[in-house]
Amino acid sequence: MNTGLTFVLMELLDTFMVNIEIASQGSLIFALISGFFNWTLRENDKEPPDIDSKDFKEIENKFGSQK
Repeated sequence: MNTGLTFVLMELLDTFMVNIEIASQGSLIFALISGFFNWTLRENDKEPPDIDSKDFKEIENKFGSQK
């Protein structure tokens, strides 16, 4: 999805900005590379714990939050 949106944005920039000229192949390559980087960075991110999970309760107790 990010790759497609990047490609569409690059094509829109090419269409509406007279002074900028981008080949479709260049837009596609840029979108694929940026999509790959985004995918690899998101792959390493940990998801936050659910509010009713054991990990969340441990964090809540660690910081002593009050309801």
